[in-house]
Amino acid sequence: MTPHYSVLLPEILNFAKLIPGVDDPGAEKIILVDGTLGDAGHSTALAQLHPGALILGLDQDPEMLGRAQTFIELKNIPHKRISAQKEEINSLKEFSGIAGMLCPFGKLAGLLKSAGMEAHFILLDLGVSQHHFLTAGRGFSFQDDSLDMRMDPELPVDAAEILNTFEAETLEGIFRELGEERFAGRIARLIVKHRPIQSSRQLATIVRQALPGRPSSQDRPRTSIHPATRIFQALRIYVNRELEELDTALEGLPGCLTAGGLLAVISFHSLEDRRVKQTFQRIGEKEKKKSPEKAYRIRPESGLEFTILTPHPLTASDREIYENPASRSAKLRVLQKKHRK
Repeated sequence: MTPHYSVLLPEILNFAKLIPGVDDPGAEKIILVDGTLGDAGHSTALAQLHPGALILGLDQDPEMLGRAQTFIELKNIPHKRISAQKEEINSLKEFSGIAGMLCPFGKLAGLLKSAGMEAHFILLDLGVSQHHFLTAGRGFSFQDDSLDMRMDPELPVDAAEILNTFEAETLEGIFRELGEERFAGRIARLIVKHRPIQSSRQLATIVRQALPGRPSSQDRPRTSIHPATRIFQALRIYVNRELEELDTALEGLPGCLTAGGLLAVISFHSLEDRRVKQTFQRIGEKEKKKSPEKAYRIRPESGLEFTILTPHPLTASDREIYENPASRSAKLRVLQKKHRK
């Protein structure tokens, strides 16, 4: 098994302690949601912090859901149909522990609303599991013989089809918009010239060749970022519709919080963080704002008001970055639904 690190775990637990009514014997059951279960590190810690809670752990990758079961005792909800999941969730309202569900977090708000359920704490960790990068056969690694990149194997289009069928102009747009790649045009044209692209290894080599003044792989410093990183990021985001899923989640999840409930989002690149920041600013007031009566709302008629608990995003400590270099780009933003007056 590859080592697993739960990014910003102490910070997440500090916010999870703010859940209202935890110490009230007559309070309603605590419901926590981990929108990206992965190796269940965050879910396990949340279960230890709130042992009587129901924790819904979602993942769109069936392989990751199965992997999580090797780490924790997981009540599995394998159905992908929302109607079936609704029935399963309704049966869990008295259950304490972690229930794993095969579902992308973009469908979470609809699922909670259909089950008549409000959550006390919702976490979205938008990072990609190290398991995907270190395991062959999925196409996430620069040295993989595969070229898939789908988190959900039932998604209609994989990376190979995109690279081998899309026009150069379309590829350039994907690389520029989703990878923020300066040399998107050069890379796209060279990819088209070398079709068919059959492996991640071949793609990484083509990208390296397209970039001006890049050293060979033998000469490249080990500490440098791989030159194909932005291209792989762009393809992964496009294949898995990551930004569309995030936009849908950000639109619906604040309305699924109970009074005093929190929505915490960990992002890893500017495209994600910008969306989280702008959504939170649109619907919530900063914690220390001088005029709280001017709070923004999701919709003027909704009456839902939120407080931004992180006017500036929280980042990993020096110690965490040393232990887990992948956490260096993580940013945590947290929104809280106001208590009823």
